[in-house]
Amino acid sequence: MPRFTTASVHAALRAQGASSVALHNGKGYWYFVHNDGEWYDSHSVYVYRLNSLPLERWVEEGMEFYRRSSAMKEHAQATKRTGPIRVGIWKR
Repeated sequence: MPRFTTASVHAALRAQGASSVALHNGKGYWYFVHNDGEWYDSHSVYVYRLNSLPLERWVEEGMEFYRRSSAMKEHAQATKRTGPIRVGIWKR
């Protein structure tokens, strides 16, 4: 398996339109962050080394996370309430 860097993953994600997703290294794991200025989300991948997975798998994982995070953002915006929530208590 050829070696690659996080810059390779970022370039591949940008080429597929996920410019707001970045890959970071934690202690014993890696994680993706989706931050477009309005929406923040993260997703962990529990592998010790970047090269434990092939580049294609990292891009697949990042794009899947991007699609899921974008869908959550759209849902949150569509269901945003502008007024108070009314709660009714019914007595039997």
